[in-house]
Amino acid sequence: MGGTASYFEEIIPAQIARYGAGRIALLAPSSELAAFPTIEGLVRLDYRQDRRSPGALARLGRAVRQALTIRAPALVHLHSTVAGAVGRIALQGLRRRPPVVYCAHGWMIDPDRETKHNGALVAMERGLSRLTDRIVNISPHETRFLAAQGFDPARMTLIVSGIRDRAPAPFTIRPDSDGGPIRLLFIGRLDRQKGFDLLLAALRHVPPGKVRLTVIGAALKGGEPVDLSHPTIDHRGWLPREAVAEVIADADAVVMPSRWEGLPLVALEAMRAGRALIATNAGAFPDLIEDGTTGLLVDHHDPRFLADALARVDADALRRMGLAARDRFVSRFDADRMNHDLLALYDELMLPEARP
Repeated sequence: MGGTASYFEEIIPAQIARYGAGRIALLAPSSELAAFPTIEGLVRLDYRQDRRSPGALARLGRAVRQALTIRAPALVHLHSTVAGAVGRIALQGLRRRPPVVYCAHGWMIDPDRETKHNGALVAMERGLSRLTDRIVNISPHETRFLAAQGFDPARMTLIVSGIRDRAPAPFTIRPDSDGGPIRLLFIGRLDRQKGFDLLLAALRHVPPGKVRLTVIGAALKGGEPVDLSHPTIDHRGWLPREAVAEVIADADAVVMPSRWEGLPLVALEAMRAGRALIATNAGAFPDLIEDGTTGLLVDHHDPRFLADALARVDADALRRMGLAARDRFVSRFDADRMNHDLLALYDELMLPEARP
């Protein structure tokens, strides 16, 4: 489930606290549910998913209908493109359909994406939106482009994603007088969306010894091979969430060269930790980052984006930006605010007899 699983970890405890143990159910593929953390009071429902095929989609549709029969929910919240499409179709024709909320967690029709047949996808998503009581957008970027593509504003609610706060780790004191290389951190899939190829190309324009890049993540199975032999790279593979927090604490900045993004939780984790972001001017990043104050916005079309960004700052400047990013996180991106807004939406839409 990736970033969506992290989102669930933020919202489910608040929902159980609000509505009671045993009243929140999560339906997910067996393989992904097995890796999902235990949350006391959560009902876990699973189904078998081998691959994205007509048979797999049919199994998902049947699982949704079966879950509705077993649980008779007061509200259904669908997440991500495939589950959102199949779930909304499966809910049609019911004698008493519960209210439906949908969150894409990154839209296929985001204009920043390089998607073929985008016109057909926009038409499909607009049609599905009419089967939805409310679409939750996780960033102003989503609200803007959906409105431009003809989606009904009355069906959309902006609830910016957030994560629970924790005290940031202190900045590591450098042992050498000249500060040493700037410590950059990349977290994510080593794929086209996340722009890791752009980062590798950009490293060629950075003077030797200027940076040390730690990489957390891996390429997708069957994806393009990735060359990690650059002398500045320390590749750690995938790490548990708590271990990731420790690596963030050792960085001067987190670099996110994505070609498109919804609202990545990694960015919020960096801001929470008081670390600056160096990110592209795509997707939600301009809504997250005050360029030159809480981080740096770069143009990923320019192969010198990293060298030019690093020419603007040193480790001390990045530290000051990180402290400002921490303040921005506390004021705008804490999970308490997100959960308050999401629960208020649920209460607004929920079947009257189910309201607390």
